[in-house]
Amino acid sequence: MSQHAPARRTIGALVAVVTALMVTGCGAVDEDDLFKNMNGHDAPTTSSQGTPQGTPPGDAPPNHADNSRVTRAAAMDPRDEKDARAKAAEAEKALDASRRRGDVGPAAVRTALGRLVGPSVLSVNRLRPARSGAREEGSEFSFGVGATACVSGSVAKNRVAVDVHGPYPDTGCGAPPFTH
Repeated sequence: MSQHAPARRTIGALVAVVTALMVTGCGAVDEDDLFKNMNGHDAPTTSSQGTPQGTPPGDAPPNHADNSRVTRAAAMDPRDEKDARAKAAEAEKALDASRRRGDVGPAAVRTALGRLVGPSVLSVNRLRPARSGAREEGSEFSFGVGATACVSGSVAKNRVAVDVHGPYPDTGCGAPPFTH
């Protein structure tokens, strides 16, 4: 018997134990628990069917709920939501008047909404290109109302769109960028 035989047996036994632990999942750490709070959020809750809530049924990828978390707005306080809906109605009227005059650029939107919400909480940008790459003339905007509500939307030559929602995890009141 060679001098290295006991070392080889020890290494072989160690490999067997590690492999057995990996195969059996010793400790029963779920992949969501492993990365819990990595992005400042708890792991998705699980429904009675064993799939994360918010995961569409059918052919969705297993990590859809976690990957799409940034596109889901937080809940709003009822009082903030009520105030935001009132501000949204005023914003829609102001933006529609601006649209009818043909003023849909960021400067015109900033002027129309600045009177309503104040410039310090208002974000206005050119419309992002569509997924097809086409760019439409117009602006997108967002502003906060209270601590938990947001009003955002867009204005173009042929439309005004206004939405009330809670803040997004990564972008606040502004809509998250398009994803694939």
